[in-house]
Amino acid sequence: MDLSFIILNYHSEQYLNKCISSIKQNITGFKYEIIVVNNNSETISLASNDSFLKILDTFSNIGFSKGCNLGAKTATGKILFFLNPDTKLLDAKLGNFLSLLDKENIGIIAPSLITEKGTFQSWSGGKKITPLKTILKNLFFKKDSSFSKNTSDIELDWTSGAALLIKKDLFEKINGFDENFFMYFEDVDLCQRVRKLGKKVLLLSQTLVLHYGGKSTENNQLQKNFYYKSQDYYFEKHFGKIQSSLIKNIRETFLAFKNIFSKKSEDLIFSSLLALCLFLPFQFALNPAATIDLAIVRVLIPLLFLIYFAYKLKNKASFGLNNKLSFFISIFLFLAIFSLLFSQNINWSLRKLAFFFSIFPIYFVTQAVINSQTKRRELISALVFGGTLVSIFSLIQFSAQFFFGIELVYNFLASSIMPFFIGNVFSKEVLAYPSWLVNNGGITYLRAFAPFPDPHMLSYYVGMLLPWSIALWATSKYHKTFFLLSSILLAICDIATFTRGGYLAIIIASIVILPLVSKKTAWKIISGIFLFVFLFFVAPKNPVTNPVADRIISTFDISEGSNQSRIAIWKQALVIIIRHPQGVGIGSYPLMIDQNATYRTPIYIHNAYLDITAELGIIAGILFIAIIFISLKIFLQASKTDSFYLAGIVSLLIFTVHCLVENPLYSVHVLPLFLIILAISSSLEKQ
Repeated sequence: MDLSFIILNYHSEQYLNKCISSIKQNITGFKYEIIVVNNNSETISLASNDSFLKILDTFSNIGFSKGCNLGAKTATGKILFFLNPDTKLLDAKLGNFLSLLDKENIGIIAPSLITEKGTFQSWSGGKKITPLKTILKNLFFKKDSSFSKNTSDIELDWTSGAALLIKKDLFEKINGFDENFFMYFEDVDLCQRVRKLGKKVLLLSQTLVLHYGGKSTENNQLQKNFYYKSQDYYFEKHFGKIQSSLIKNIRETFLAFKNIFSKKSEDLIFSSLLALCLFLPFQFALNPAATIDLAIVRVLIPLLFLIYFAYKLKNKASFGLNNKLSFFISIFLFLAIFSLLFSQNINWSLRKLAFFFSIFPIYFVTQAVINSQTKRRELISALVFGGTLVSIFSLIQFSAQFFFGIELVYNFLASSIMPFFIGNVFSKEVLAYPSWLVNNGGITYLRAFAPFPDPHMLSYYVGMLLPWSIALWATSKYHKTFFLLSSILLAICDIATFTRGGYLAIIIASIVILPLVSKKTAWKIISGIFLFVFLFFVAPKNPVTNPVADRIISTFDISEGSNQSRIAIWKQALVIIIRHPQGVGIGSYPLMIDQNATYRTPIYIHNAYLDITAELGIIAGILFIAIIFISLKIFLQASKTDSFYLAGIVSLLIFTVHCLVENPLYSVHVLPLFLIILAISSSLEKQ
């Protein structure tokens, strides 16, 4: 027998009969047989009943490689011609080239595949497939099809298994197709093993076979799954596990971006948002120039917003901004832009405005994609999980002083840790005006703050997440132990910041919430307050004083030095506000106090409401309070049907009270968290 056609059939009967007819019409002068390996679970009937036609039933889909190997074992021909059922031989020229396989240096020959339109199919064959070439192809969408214009036979690294000829003895020598490939890449692997024996793989440019393509597997997603699984195995087999893993990760990243406009784009955006929430407390700084620190979140948030914006435009969908809270936030941003008219330093104002517009988009994305209770809980869980991790990180930093000494820990943080997290320039400014240390009773302590620039912002962050963690513990069916432990760690971390504003905020918020809850819950809250206070007084003591207790007590001491200083700063700010009710321009307040101030000179009012009013004007100050009030009202309404959202009230109250003594609006950690919480309330308002 000269030639054995091996055709693997899988639900392709309508093409199979045409394929067999084309063989009978175009192959003359040779003894041949046609072996159909039926990969169907059901038997098939063919139009032809010739003696040279054999049917092998597998009764299940055993894959391309196994099916072809099965046909090859049955074959009696000297040459094996593997042919897809969705192909047609177009002329009788093929017989003229079979003698090529008798040459010692030729291992495989293959006809050129064309489409129904007569155009060349790029997957007829190609150059060697490597991880690097695959990456470049995906990045630049470059197809390796330059050989398609050749009019003479061309040597390639591989040819398609849709139409491939090889001598049976050579096929058996290399053990046939690797059956670890279910579908795809088995032909590339076969050709590579033939080439390793020193034999050539030739594409016959003048011999054409019509290939309809993909008719055996019209499930596009199923094809992709088979393709990527085979690709991973191919790279692992020929290039090793490391390169295989690398190409897999790059491919998945590429596909994630490529699928941005798919129907599941909103789920992709939500998943990215979850990752951002988890990553938020651990963000690091980029240093694109020697004098520039750029928090990574200021890149990630605009990028996420652009993806969301493009998705909405693509699908001609509403941006979901037709609610009161979104309207007020938009007006607030407009007033920030409007304040440029009164700026004392336009460059400073533009930098502050750029900060706002790199962070505020997180609100618009979040309120649009968290459109269900499940997504809201997942988002909050991600925030709490990230907050728990940063609490552990900060408590390790805080505890280290008792083992290694303050000086050693301080210097290590200043030189090796904080420049990475907050940037080279900003870390120097922070060290020039340190808030990392606190002195009580003559004893100096290193406060919990890392990886945040100062303990006040860390206190904001963990304090605002504490009620959400407690709510998850109280209402979740699963992971209750984790959320309980999380709540304890967040509370201890807040205590270790020695931030009086944080202490005051938690106590006042807890008291305010009492009328809104059941008696049973109220007693739990009261017990929690007592436990919180108790932790103050059992904190590590020196022989003279309890530093934590002293901090909370000093909060109410008007004569205390820092309290007196704050009161003086507030009075000074009120004078400026009265003189400039329209505001002095975003970022310009320091120049109203010191004409020689630099951009990073830490001159501010230590009161978010006065800071906003002084720079953006009285209307903006009132609007900011209104935004918080609207959000609180939404959470209150939602809590009537789901007590879980009482946590939203407490979280915003902690923020609101803490804002009386600090301004977190230029924090890359706290501002995004605040906006996400506002977005959660906005999503509730829309429903």
